[in-house]
This record gives sequence, C-alpha cells and structure tokens, in this order.
Amino acid sequence: MANSRAVLSAPFVKCSFFFSAFLLLVMSGCSASDAVSQKEHARATEKPSSELNFTLQEGRNLSAFYRNGSAAAHVIMSNGNQPRLITAFPAGNSGIGLWFNPVVNKVEWQISQPLKNWQFVEQEQSYHGIDTELTVTGSALEIRKVVMGSIRVLREYQRIAEVPVNVDDVLIGAHKKHISWHRNRLDGQAGYKVSIDVLEGSIALTDTGYQLQLSEQGVLRMRLRAATSETPLTPLSPLKLEYQKDADPKQLNSLNFLTYQEKMLAGSWRFLTYFGRDTLLSLRMLMPALTDDAIEAVLSSVLERMSEQGRVAHEEDIGEFALLRHIKDKQKEQGGNGSSSFSDSPYYDYDMLDDDLMLLPIISKYLLSIDGQKAKAFLQRTRSDGQGLGDLLSLNLSYAVNAAEAFYQQPDLLHLIGLPDGHYDGNWRDSEEGLGGAKYPFDVNAILMPAALEAGAQLLEKGLLSVSDTSFTAQKLRQMAMHWQSKVPPLFETKVSQSVVEDNQKEYAKRLSVSVSGKREAEPAAFYALALNEDGSPLPVMHSDTGFMLLFGSPSESQISQILKNVQSPFPYGLMTPIGMLVSNPVYAGEEIQHLFGRDKYHGIVVWSWQQAMMLVGIERQLERDDLTKQVRAELHKTKDMLWQVVKDTEQLKSSELWSWSVQDGQYQMEAFGQRRSDITESNPAQLWSTVFLAL
Repeated sequence: MANSRAVLSAPFVKCSFFFSAFLLLVMSGCSASDAVSQKEHARATEKPSSELNFTLQEGRNLSAFYRNGSAAAHVIMSNGNQPRLITAFPAGNSGIGLWFNPVVNKVEWQISQPLKNWQFVEQEQSYHGIDTELTVTGSALEIRKVVMGSIRVLREYQRIAEVPVNVDDVLIGAHKKHISWHRNRLDGQAGYKVSIDVLEGSIALTDTGYQLQLSEQGVLRMRLRAATSETPLTPLSPLKLEYQKDADPKQLNSLNFLTYQEKMLAGSWRFLTYFGRDTLLSLRMLMPALTDDAIEAVLSSVLERMSEQGRVAHEEDIGEFALLRHIKDKQKEQGGNGSSSFSDSPYYDYDMLDDDLMLLPIISKYLLSIDGQKAKAFLQRTRSDGQGLGDLLSLNLSYAVNAAEAFYQQPDLLHLIGLPDGHYDGNWRDSEEGLGGAKYPFDVNAILMPAALEAGAQLLEKGLLSVSDTSFTAQKLRQMAMHWQSKVPPLFETKVSQSVVEDNQKEYAKRLSVSVSGKREAEPAAFYALALNEDGSPLPVMHSDTGFMLLFGSPSESQISQILKNVQSPFPYGLMTPIGMLVSNPVYAGEEIQHLFGRDKYHGIVVWSWQQAMMLVGIERQLERDDLTKQVRAELHKTKDMLWQVVKDTEQLKSSELWSWSVQDGQYQMEAFGQRRSDITESNPAQLWSTVFLAL
C-alpha cells in the first residue's frame, strides 16, 4: 500500500498512513457512511435506457457486466490463491484495481446483489459507475496495491507490478467498517472512486496495510461501489431484430456491452477501446446480422482515425494514458526537465500492416451490397475534421497500390510487405513470439494485399471511388492483384518428407504427452509457412491463417484441398483437437521454435474463438462458388461439420478471447488462458471478434 495516502474524513486531510489508519480504527464516534457528503453524491439525472446485467465465468475469474445509460462497467473477481478485484469502465478506457496478497486457503467470490447504478455529481464532474454486494469465503483479504486510472496502467501492473510514479498516488478514507480510495486524473478533468463497506466481517490494520477479515461464520460480505468521471460512450444496439430472437445470451450480451456509437471495443477487461483490426474483422463476419446504421457507424469509426497517409489506426491511447504519453514526449523534447503537458488528445498507432489492407475488401463488401445512391451518400459524409469519407478511402487505396507496386514490377523477397526493422509484430499475431522472429507474414502478403487491390478495382468500376492518379485504373489494379495472388503463395510453400514427418510427430507428441492413437501412416506434409524469415526461408509453422484465404481470396481447388487437409488432420499431424482448431502447429520446426509456440503462449498451440469462426465463414463463402468439383465441395462440408462440432463442444468459453489445454488421463482438457503460472498473459472473457457466431 505504499502508493496510498490515508485521510480522516471529508474534507480529506493528508497525514501519515499508519498513524491515521490507527486513529480511524479506534475512534468510537466515526460514522460508517460515505466519506463524501450526500450533497456531493447527488445523483445525476439521465434518460432511461435498456439495461445490461450479466455474468460470465472464465476459469477462476468471475465477471459481472453492467450497462445502463451512461454507466458501463465490468467487475472481475479472481478466485484462488491470488485474489484481485478489478472494475473496468469503457469510459476513457479506465479502471480501478485492488490486488490482495497471496493466500493459503483459496478465495471464492460470489455476487450477493446484482450490479446497479452508482451515479453522482461532485465538484461539477458527473461520475458513472456500479453499486453491488459481494461475498468472499476461504480467506481474509490483505490489500497489497490499489491502482486507479487507465486500463493500460492496470494491465502493466498486472504484468510487471509497476505503476508510473506520477499516477501512483491514491487517497484513502476509512472508518471501522468502511474504506475508500480516490484520485483525480493528472489534469484534474476526471476522477476515479471506489469504496468498500463491510457488511459481515471487519477491517483490521496490519503491518503492511489494511485487511478485510472474515466474520466468525467464515464470511466476508461487502458493498462495492466504483465509478469514473471519464466521458461515457453512447450505447448502440447493433443486431437486426431477427438475429436477436434465438441468439446465444453470452454472445449477445458481450456484443452489446462492447458496441457504442463512437466505436466498437476490442475486449474486456484488457482492451476496452478501439482496435482497427478487431473492429474490421468483427464487422466482416457480423455484417449479415448488423443493421445498416451499425455498419456505417463502425466504418465511420475506422475512417475517423485514419492517417493522412491512408493508414488504418491499429490502436488508440486515450484518457489518462494519452496524458502520460504527452507528458513523456514533452519531457523528451526538453531533455527530461520539461514541465508536464496536460493534453489528452488521442494517440493513434499506425505500425500494423494487416488492418491497412483489410479496409477495402470489407468496406466494399458493404457498399456493393446496397443501393448505389446510398453508398455514395455514405462516402459523401465527413469526419470530425471535415474530410470526406470517400476521400479518406481513396487515400487508403493509394497507400495499398503504392505498397504493391514494387513487387508488381519486380517480384522478389525485398519487395514483399515486411515488418519494419526492430519490430516483431505486424499482423494479428502481435505478441512477441507470434511470428517466431520472422519478417514477412503470410496473411498480409499472400491474401490481404491482393484482396485490397481487387476490392479497389471493384469500387472504381462502380464509380464509388475516384483517385487523382489516372494510372490507378480498375484494369491495372486487377492485374496487380492477380500478380500478387499468383506469385506470392509459392514463396511460402513448405513441404516435409515422409521420414521427417514421422520422426517429428512422434517426438513432439511425446514431449506434449499427446496421444497419437488411431494415427494414420505418415505421409509427406505440405502447408503454407506462417511467415518468411529475413533471408526468405520459410518459418515451418503450420497455422490457421489460411482461413483468410477462404474469407478474402479465390484459391484454386488444390489450395483449398491443402488448407482443409491441414485443418481436418488431428494434432500433431494438423490443427484439429477435441478442444478446437489450434492457431499454430510447430511440429516441423526446431525445438527452439516449438518453445515459442507453446500452449502457454498467446499465439501458440492454443485456440482462438474468432479463428474458428473465420474458417467457417470462409468455407461458406467458397461454397457459394459454382466452379468447384463435387469432391472439393464435399471436403468443404466435411470440414465445416468438424468445426461446428468442436464449437459446440467448447461452448463454455466460446465468447472468450482464447483458451489453452492440458492432457489428463490421455484426454484433452480445455483451460482458460492466463490462469496458469506459465501463461504469458490472460484472456478476455468478453472479446468482440468472439461474438461473431451471432451471424453464423
């Protein structure tokens, strides 16, 4: 609790932490009411709106979600030996985290009273949050750390137990059965508040801080209230009515919680803000189920954040994290001696390669499906700075064409789309190990670039786009697309001899304790490498990114057959397991690479829900073709059936970001990701692109 400053009562008085804590606990006349006056807690009036109130269980994490009008929050309670209590708000991508010391007896949380609104006005700021009652059994909770502010800061504390010193300054107010914390944002334009009232149990002072103790009956029951005064978002109901009638409640609730007029949020609790790639891929797969208003709001949010070079923003830094970025930049300009800069204008990250090339094929899917006049009217709209949406889309097309031109003129390795020097990520596999240190991603080069060029050609043909460069004709773009489509995939082709297949599979299966019963006789393996190394050699990792080819491309029958064979084949031969389709299989790589793609890695031998959905949508798209043989169509149907079966079998975590697995008694057991000591990070229980099954 070194970050905290104890206070006696309202108005807050700063004093020594331990001395004031002692006084607060022994004073007989203290009230257990809130430290802030009733007048300051006057509730803000607002228009009524539909309420969201639901829970999700993911491994040892119990999550409660609430949204009603301006209030939206996600409360995460972690059971087990390392308890924590986090409240995350879509407003400002902000949150409040309470971390407790490890315990011997496992803690179990329960929600005693459903979440409800806690809203008030204080010092001319409107606070929006939640009020609920929670029950804890198993062990007392000794408060180790309280962190308030940006979710990005909370994420970093969870990862490395560090907080920037200029936001590590929490005020405490306490009574015998009450404890509260608050702090203002660095610029004073917003604030964060949380309070706990112990209803059963007690609060005690220890050598290191406060402890929430169990009652004689072994129960700790508390009232939790948490709020932020960051600017709230505007709820948006995205689904058409017919898609809501029999919708999976988990998926529907998650989608509604993550969807706002201003933007879609990537996932909760860790990514409660805009991510370009997540937005676009989710939109593409959800599109049949979304209203036109929702589709156009989502597309507008992408174009609103586009750079002057036509690049799609990958992520935004907003709220107090934007303040921290501005302060850091200001100090760097002034040699570390500069004063604080209090701008909270958003920072946009344009480093990724894939979302730049996703926009055209996805926006064309919508624009070409609606009336031409309606499509033109959408493109004639302007964003907040007055730039036309059509002009911005033309910038994106120019960016794609310019990026494609060098390889079109000279198809060699150096002219592919590669990660900038010093970067380890550039596509959706954006963890440090995601591409295994390679430079040229398969999906970006073999699929997304030709898809972007073909989509640009279609929009030019329909007169929906115009570009100043007269060489950008539909015919030229289509020629470039065909060139990339034919020349790039062979660079990624990987073939493994029969003897190597057999040796690698036996050794790898033994290392992972995976059963290979019912195996077929080993045969040569063929697949597209996940990426190319800087020297052009393939990274021999089988993967599920071939789903992009089914969703965005026009693969040949032989390409389709190879993709489907690898999806159907049981791990470690291929990607299929009883707990889902793995996103990676490094069986044919060396032991060092295999370690980078372990089941404790974010993009390793794990299952991502949305990748299964993308494969299913891609299969349906290929089945719409009329130039495929009966044999290939049969294989498409077979793979579709296999995927739907594992989706059904893993229903409990379908709305999660990803999951891992273990082997017990020779059987696969799915496990929530991020809850084992070795897992590199954790999964979100509500992930935007995991809700896309609503449209399938």
